[in-house]
Amino acid sequence: MKTKTKHSRKGFVLITALLITSISLLLLMPYAASVLADLKLTSIVNNSTMALNLAEAGVERAIWKIKHSDTSSIPVSSLQSSTGDNMGEYMATVTLPDNNSVTIKSYGYIPNKSSYEAKVANSAMKIIMVTYSLNRAFAKAVTALNNITMSGKASTDSYDSSAVDELGDPVGYGGLKADGTLNIGQEGDIASNGAIILGSNTVINGDANPGADYPFSGTPPVSGSYGTLQTPIIVEPIVLPDDISSVNNNKLIVIPPTDPLTVIFNSGTNDLVLSGTTQIDLPTGTYYFTSITMSGQSSINVTGATTIYIDGASGGKVDVNITGQGITNNGIPANLIIYYTGTNIKLAGQASFSGAIYAPSATVTMSGQADIYGSIVCGSNVDSGQAAIHYDTNLANVKPVFAVNKVTSWQEVQQ
Repeated sequence: MKTKTKHSRKGFVLITALLITSISLLLLMPYAASVLADLKLTSIVNNSTMALNLAEAGVERAIWKIKHSDTSSIPVSSLQSSTGDNMGEYMATVTLPDNNSVTIKSYGYIPNKSSYEAKVANSAMKIIMVTYSLNRAFAKAVTALNNITMSGKASTDSYDSSAVDELGDPVGYGGLKADGTLNIGQEGDIASNGAIILGSNTVINGDANPGADYPFSGTPPVSGSYGTLQTPIIVEPIVLPDDISSVNNNKLIVIPPTDPLTVIFNSGTNDLVLSGTTQIDLPTGTYYFTSITMSGQSSINVTGATTIYIDGASGGKVDVNITGQGITNNGIPANLIIYYTGTNIKLAGQASFSGAIYAPSATVTMSGQADIYGSIVCGSNVDSGQAAIHYDTNLANVKPVFAVNKVTSWQEVQQ
């Protein structure tokens, strides 16, 4: 019998080793491919997550800019690590679909916008759409939760209380501005969740938008649009300050010049009652009344930024009844904000009012030649005679002191 030589044994071992190595490689190749695929997928997921985080950073920056400067666009910005490495870019744009909200569209890019647009491997982009409520309660001449009725020669229009003439002096409503145009505009908008009823001689210099279930039956006397509301009006309830009972303590109301120390409260209550030819100056501050009644030729002049809370009674009582000369200020309606919790406000005769009224539960009734320079938020509004509302466009950015801006929708947009 022949025996295997030393060389043949070595050849057998070598062939066996090669076979084992080949088989191992064949078995490892799918595993290696799977690992590479997992690594690639992990990289894609990580980049997508980072792009989403960048888009969220763009939204947060846009909200910050809106709060502080009311900007309409955010340029492309990079986000860097503590060592200075570029981690990606974001870009956010802001649009204003209406006066009470903005739409923010934010893009996040990994590693940057140009790489994504050039389709570089592992680059990523994510988009987030956000609706941000601004709580611009005074964005219209009249905002009513229930209904609006205007008859006779009632009207609305607008003006800009910050307008000046060629010398730089304030011009007021109807004055000649520096550009040679009159300070009268077409932004006297009105809107209601319910019906809007307009008389044949009524003129709305602006938009008139009733609730979805209350379209106009014909062509109304409206210079702007008059389609129904796309979304219902939502008004936040009034939140009275915790120390409301003491806000008048250091705010003396005086009658100049005969009796400068007389406090005009009715029998020790917080009912403010003026009659005859009484005229008072209301110093800058915050005030609390249970009612305001003005008659005859009485008037109130607000001398600076002033807030008045009127915690009215229930049962239909008219807690704000102004039939005298009215309430005026230094020509800036934003300097006087009235918050009224009751159900009835009446302006009649030749009463004039300069300011903003926030009374979401009240019916505001205007008659005679009563004029409002500012804005009204109410339950219902009834105007007749020659009552006019001149909306001050500067009130668009004024919000109730208790209201907060907030995100109302937040969603990732799929590619």
